[in-house]
Amino acid sequence: MQLGGLLLAEGKTAEALEVFRQVKGSQSAPTELRECGRALSEAQEFKAAGEFLNAALAADPEYVQARMDLATAESHDQGPENTLAELEKIPPEQRKGIISCSGRLAASQHRLGGLAGYG
Repeated sequence: MQLGGLLLAEGKTAEALEVFRQVKGSQSAPTELRECGRALSEAQEFKAAGEFLNAALAADPEYVQARMDLATAESHDQGPENTLAELEKIPPEQRKGIISCSGRLAASQHRLGGLAGYG
């Protein structure tokens, strides 16, 4: 996994993806898949990041940190509507402060002409 991060830092995205997909194919723990996704997000490879974050969530649907990372990646790749939908999948008992922040985000975006129906 560290090799993938080094390759990303050198701008070798295709090679990094190959390394990360080997990690993914080796029945990795959700935490390792999340780290691959986070590294890809930091390199602004948001669509690829989603692949790994979704895999982490398939293994552990209640993995809140992975869900938050996926929401962030999807906001860059697909827009803010997906961010809110992803955050709303977090179990209510684990939402403390998260959804209220996303509500303020939605209200701000609505005022800026973004999301209809919020605000």
